[in-house]
Amino acid sequence: MWRVVAMTFLALPAIASAASIGVFFSPDGQACDTEATQFVPFHMYLAVVLGAPGPVECMGAEFRVRGHDPSWLGVVTPNPAASVVVGNPLAEGCNIVFPACQAGSFLSLYTIEFIPLTPVPPTRIVIDHRDPPSGPSFSCPLLYACEPFLAKACVQGGEGFVNLPTGCNVGTAVMTWSSVKRLYD
Repeated sequence: MWRVVAMTFLALPAIASAASIGVFFSPDGQACDTEATQFVPFHMYLAVVLGAPGPVECMGAEFRVRGHDPSWLGVVTPNPAASVVVGNPLAEGCNIVFPACQAGSFLSLYTIEFIPLTPVPPTRIVIDHRDPPSGPSFSCPLLYACEPFLAKACVQGGEGFVNLPTGCNVGTAVMTWSSVKRLYD
């Protein structure tokens, strides 16, 4: 039993340090900000992105989107390759699971088409934990690991900007030199 627990614990940091869930305004993940106007549709893309050298490997994710204006009409479309889709990323949050391990530097989770029904102010959109989270230990965006099968790991949530050009801010863990040094002490 202790070996299974130890293997699970050792496997999870690799996902947590290797990926985050980002907000983008281009399908390839190159644009993290956009300009939007009342009644003119625009798209937002939610994806797992590479955060450290090596491929992203996961079977799914759990998270929600915060910060969008409730007056924006949103049509949410999950990645068609997903086998399980539960919830709404624009409301309480969602779970999306793929039938097999997904590897690469960019994994599309959802496409959302918004139509703003009111004037669009500068808006910061962030990835946060599902509300309520699937477990008390997971008040964070999370990924489902490939091995051990569907183990959960917290990851950083990214942010995107509408009518607020500030550039990309994909979630990454900020570490000081002293915290890195402690890893080798």
